[in-house]
Amino acid sequence: MIDSTIVFSSVRNCRDTAPRQHQATWARFAEWLGHPAIRAQKDGLALIFATFKEPKRADCNVAACSAVAFDVEQGHQPGDPPPPAPEQMHDRLRGMRVAHVLYTTFSHLPEAPRYRLVLPVSEPFSPGYLAEILALVAKRLGIAGIIDKSCTNPSRLLFAQSTHPDRASDYRCFAFLEAPALDVGDLVAEVLDTREQRRQEQENRLAELQRQQSARLARRTSGDRGQDVLELIRRFNESTSIEQELEQAGYRRKGKRWLAPTSRSGIAGVSILNGKAYSHHEGDPIHDGKPHDPWDIRVAYAFNGDRAAAVRALREGRM
Repeated sequence: MIDSTIVFSSVRNCRDTAPRQHQATWARFAEWLGHPAIRAQKDGLALIFATFKEPKRADCNVAACSAVAFDVEQGHQPGDPPPPAPEQMHDRLRGMRVAHVLYTTFSHLPEAPRYRLVLPVSEPFSPGYLAEILALVAKRLGIAGIIDKSCTNPSRLLFAQSTHPDRASDYRCFAFLEAPALDVGDLVAEVLDTREQRRQEQENRLAELQRQQSARLARRTSGDRGQDVLELIRRFNESTSIEQELEQAGYRRKGKRWLAPTSRSGIAGVSILNGKAYSHHEGDPIHDGKPHDPWDIRVAYAFNGDRAAAVRALREGRM
């Protein structure tokens, strides 16, 4: 049984831009969803499964996401299957041992099911991972074809439980909380692996671009002795390891990955592939989508990115 709390935000209607923060146990949250507001129009109280750095609803103000939430509906492409009835989805997820809360929307009809699906997570996570985590979980659950794919921005609102007076008897709410929450560490690791695979596909091209950039830098900083500088950099990279340079720069190893000294999330976002580091940390000096060798790490941290100064130190034997 999930006994943790959910922290979420709400706005009074779709025009309200000042979210208010709430906290409840998952059991209490599920119980509350079982009591829909009965009204004639759709607009009204809306939920945002995130916390904000300041009380203004905007993606840039989202501090962390607190749940994985889907808007389940009929697909928009010809031939897309209709979603299963809410009862069927509840039974299916319960059989898969996936903790969830499910409630039908204002537009729900038995012949045209529409509902929200909210999944607990083990810990809040960075909004920068949200879109990829949503896609990953949807694929795992086999619901990628029946969700609103536009609901991926962190400050996106989902209307709270409500129903039209003529359809009050059709409202449905289900909860299954006797299973573990989604493991955020596992999800983020898979997201990072997917990003890394994309990086691998571009590695040869990026490596060639880096070689050309290094050659241009060497010519610019040392004139005719550019090849000598390239040789010195090559020797430097052979004399140390990427792990040694990361540790010296203040990175901390966490399992197979490394945590950047600039990280605020606490989630390790630096991976090593073929002796080079790839950083997924926002604010990290080497977060630029390129592979980085020990020389790059030394330049970024010991010389604050000043390659000319680093080259001088290298040629003078101070490295």
